[in-house]
Amino acid sequence: MQLHRTLGTQAPGAPTNNGRRLVIAKTATLEPPATEVKVKPTSGLKHLSDEARARATAKKVSKFEKVKVEKCGSTMWTEVHELAKLLREGKTTWEDLSLDDVDIRMKFAGMFHRGKRTPKRFMMRLKLPNGEMTASQLRYAASCIKPYGAEGCADITTRANLQLRGVKLNDADKIIEGLIANNMSSYQSGMDSVRNLTGNPIAGLDPHELLDTR
Repeated sequence: MQLHRTLGTQAPGAPTNNGRRLVIAKTATLEPPATEVKVKPTSGLKHLSDEARARATAKKVSKFEKVKVEKCGSTMWTEVHELAKLLREGKTTWEDLSLDDVDIRMKFAGMFHRGKRTPKRFMMRLKLPNGEMTASQLRYAASCIKPYGAEGCADITTRANLQLRGVKLNDADKIIEGLIANNMSSYQSGMDSVRNLTGNPIAGLDPHELLDTR
């Protein structure tokens, strides 16, 4: 966005309004790459400008960035469902899975693999704005980890969020579908995404509040 804000002086050519400072703004425009981009359909490079694409593919870029360039993490929003089904049907094995998918890209779907501590199991982070849950939502979250016994548990985070531990990939699609049915989600709770939004824990209860922020 191109923004011109006057700081004590009027912007050139800007109209006056009783001596008030004015802001002149223009909507953002994304310039298409100057050259044709030849990348894999699953890569996000095609959406970047020439300059941004050069930074993303530089030699010194981190491993995480290289993995995202090769294949966008948003592909996991559908592939998690496909892989879970293949594992249940015995059409693929854990050893056949891409480590980059398991250890990095699945974080875009809220699934974090702890290979050393809990191999082949995931921590699934939800998104609960303001940390609010209904009783039925909490019961559903509990039902997701109950089958795992001692290997399943839940964390309440410092951002008033919930993390389910011990989740197996072959159960992930059904858990995610249930989350959506209960007005919850795990998508975009990790990697390049906005973290859980927090708020006043006594919003709606404080008799002196100026605004209910829920």
